[in-house]
Amino acid sequence: MLGKFVIPIPYVPAPLPPSPMSPLQHNNILAMAGIRPLLTAFSESIVDAKVLSPAAWWGKALLSAMSYGGLIKTSFLMALPDALKRAEPLMRWLELHLPTQNQNTNTRIMRRWFPDPVSRMIFCKQRIHGFPELPILDRIASHQVYKLIRAYAREQGFDHYLPNGIKEIATGLKTRLHYHFPPWLVSYANDDYPNTSLPDWSWQHVLKPPTYYVTSLTSRLVYPASPGPNPDDESDDNDDRHSNELTEWPAQLKELATVIHGGHANLAGRIDTWRATVIPDRLPSVSLIGEWVAEVLLKKGRGRRPKKRRTVYQMVNCIGGRLVGQLGRMDLTRLDTASAYVEIYQNALEDTPSILTRRKVARSLNSLHDYLVKTYQVPPVSESGIFVISGRGQGKVDANFIGLDTFFSALNWLRQEGKQKFSQKVVNQLELIGSLGYFCGLRRSEAIGLTLGDIEYAQGQSQLFEKNNPPDVWLEVSQNALRGLKTRAGHRMLPLSLLMTPIELEKILHWHKTRRTEDPRPSAPLFPDFIVNGHANDTDPRLDWITKSLQHIADDETLRFHHLRHSFASWLTLLLWYGEQNGDVSLPDWFLPTRHDQKRIQMSGIIRQGLIGKAPTNRRTMLQVSALMGHQGLDITLTSYIHLADFILGRMVHRLVPRLTDKQLSDLSGYSVSNLYALASGLNWKTASSAQWGQFLEKIADQMANEGKHKKVVTVKSTVNFYKPIAIKSTGNQLDRLLHRAQALGKSLWPNTELQDISAQYGIDQSELLLWINRLSTLPSGILNIPTNHLQQSLDLKLGPAMRKLAIKMLDTLTDLHDRGDPLIGKRAATQKHIQALIEEFPLIWIPGTYLTVKTASLPQAKRWLWFLTHLELADAATITHEKGTGKSVPSKAAQLDYWTKGLSNRTVISSDSIPCQTNSATRGSVQINLNLQRTNTPLNPKKITVLYGIRFTLAILRVVGIQTRSDILWPFP
Repeated sequence: MLGKFVIPIPYVPAPLPPSPMSPLQHNNILAMAGIRPLLTAFSESIVDAKVLSPAAWWGKALLSAMSYGGLIKTSFLMALPDALKRAEPLMRWLELHLPTQNQNTNTRIMRRWFPDPVSRMIFCKQRIHGFPELPILDRIASHQVYKLIRAYAREQGFDHYLPNGIKEIATGLKTRLHYHFPPWLVSYANDDYPNTSLPDWSWQHVLKPPTYYVTSLTSRLVYPASPGPNPDDESDDNDDRHSNELTEWPAQLKELATVIHGGHANLAGRIDTWRATVIPDRLPSVSLIGEWVAEVLLKKGRGRRPKKRRTVYQMVNCIGGRLVGQLGRMDLTRLDTASAYVEIYQNALEDTPSILTRRKVARSLNSLHDYLVKTYQVPPVSESGIFVISGRGQGKVDANFIGLDTFFSALNWLRQEGKQKFSQKVVNQLELIGSLGYFCGLRRSEAIGLTLGDIEYAQGQSQLFEKNNPPDVWLEVSQNALRGLKTRAGHRMLPLSLLMTPIELEKILHWHKTRRTEDPRPSAPLFPDFIVNGHANDTDPRLDWITKSLQHIADDETLRFHHLRHSFASWLTLLLWYGEQNGDVSLPDWFLPTRHDQKRIQMSGIIRQGLIGKAPTNRRTMLQVSALMGHQGLDITLTSYIHLADFILGRMVHRLVPRLTDKQLSDLSGYSVSNLYALASGLNWKTASSAQWGQFLEKIADQMANEGKHKKVVTVKSTVNFYKPIAIKSTGNQLDRLLHRAQALGKSLWPNTELQDISAQYGIDQSELLLWINRLSTLPSGILNIPTNHLQQSLDLKLGPAMRKLAIKMLDTLTDLHDRGDPLIGKRAATQKHIQALIEEFPLIWIPGTYLTVKTASLPQAKRWLWFLTHLELADAATITHEKGTGKSVPSKAAQLDYWTKGLSNRTVISSDSIPCQTNSATRGSVQINLNLQRTNTPLNPKKITVLYGIRFTLAILRVVGIQTRSDILWPFP
């Protein structure tokens, strides 16, 4: 029987967009053919030892960088002279500092360029004599470069081969690159995508991974990152990027922002309550923005889901101030013509720091105007093209990269420290969540929202794990009841067997098996401790321990969980690129030199074949990376995530260097032919592959850069045992170094702790630890906060910002006095004894139960304490109270008070008649010195008595463990 079936088709297939136009167009081929005589003449001239004029030498350097180094943009070439002045010693790379498009800032973008061997030889040879001054031949950069090249061509006699302008040379060279490079790499060389070079500190970690945990993070100068081409794609993981500061918003708009910032729960309800609140003077533009948020951003529509709180805030943030500031009390729904709307929107778009930010603003304005058209029938503005933003953004990309050793060291630290804070079950889950981000590129929310059914074994695969033959296991990232996905492209399948290391794969499969015994349902969460009320809780503060471990191992305060995705994309691009070279490209021994990194690189062929196959390709590689990342388009991947593109470009340019005869190479390098043959180690120059030839030229350039000395051998680091405690290093100020010692002491007090392990981890002798433990027992009870829970640190080392500031000031003051002395005390040695006595006697005169009140019957001790407060600029907060001495043959109360007043330089001393007296057998009684911070003019924020714990803590710890300063003083005191 036939019936009627209704089959919903949620996604209607659309035809694929047309393929991009081939770069090998007729005009481009003609341009490439037109520069061939120029390149031939140039390759023959570079070996000429004739003395050149400054303009000609720079023309030679720039043309070499263009022809052989892939540096085809004028802006890059203009940054080359300054980069050469501060090049690293071996000139393996140069840092080109490029101006941004924002004229209101001095921010510059750093692009790392790896010179080809020929250009590097030219630079090294000239560096001996010094680089000539760059003559200014024209104010326009493109004209300046062309005239410098023409100056060299004229002196060498081949200027008749030059095209009419620099554009023709660049077009021909770009077309030539397409014969040697994949399209995405040509686009990167042509500056079609924002620069994604790693910052200096992250790049240094690629060359030499950190191996210890730092207690204090180095401050990094970081410019705000430009948002990517699709803000919604990554808003789940990225920090809010303020397009205009909240402090500049009108007060009513701040109220709306506060409502949005109030948390994830019931955001739509809070917005409705805000809208229903009657405020007579509420601006129409502010009301309209709130209405747009409620009716568009937070409502589900056809093909559209409600946006998350952070995305809503970003969209309101990027247009709120720009619109409300313009409109004032004008009503945006009542403008008459399309041109009026275009003018308003144009003003908003002009106030943007980069093209990428402008795109974000344009998308938000477009969404708002679409709502106005549908709801208020305002004139459409689509024909004006106001929301079509062309061009390429030059904002600074949020670039970072984590090597294998750094990541494994962070996991090790997470294991050894996390067990003191959380259960072993939670620590295991944190480790696996981090591994899924690093090896599979999962967002944090995607990882914690996985279910048991998301991990699948290939059909017929055994679930028994064998290290040399792991099972074929796949991970499906899909929308489920625990969490949604950012975009449809986020639904993807990931081959765990190819992407993860065997050790990490075994861990996650073992965890998966354990969870299945606990809850066999496929919909059961893989990480149940991070599920709250049936939903993945990606704001759980315990997840921040993953980031904290990474930051302190890498000494990088800018690292976030999202950089695990960046590292995944960069690693995968490197492996796929290297895997498809078939040995035609070599990697230098200084790049990712550890055994773990080298072993992973050796797997590149297997990974490439498993993901793409054996067939050669020049397009599918980056598309595969983008697909595994869950990006909607390739431009997102290339714009923000591939941070080793400049290094890959630097290896590929070896294919461009010319083949030189032994005589030419001898003239260029300055080495004899016999020396060159010795360096060649039997290489046949005529039959050598491009990789072999490039490696040989690189060896010559290395020796030239090392001023003729034999190149320093880069030794591969031994495999690190990541299951041993990681060494801890204090790299911060004096307070941080003191806290480093205090932390070692605190851990020594933990039950079942071996002092040998603490000694190795903190670099402190066991004898010192034992001495510190004994000294700690002599301190009065309560002078330090010591929690009773052994899962916490045995010393409470948490100091608030105000406490830290006061403690740092105290240490700096004592160090300065120790170094220079105090003329009021006497010689420097006397001042040093003064400081030592102060620290030794503080625990004895401190009154338990107070923050920093002291009591002493010794005039020298009281004078020392007031001297100390004076140098801290706290003497005006001191209140001195006298308690008279009792007993036989003691002076009168007035005589005792006079003794203290004169002895303390006529400071006001209050009698204790108004307070209960305590028994005191001292001849002249005692004084109690208290501090009232409300009386001091010293800027303290806040002026609360609790900040004084910073001084008390520091003095007490100094008494126990001491501190090594720049003068090796304030050492542990006897």
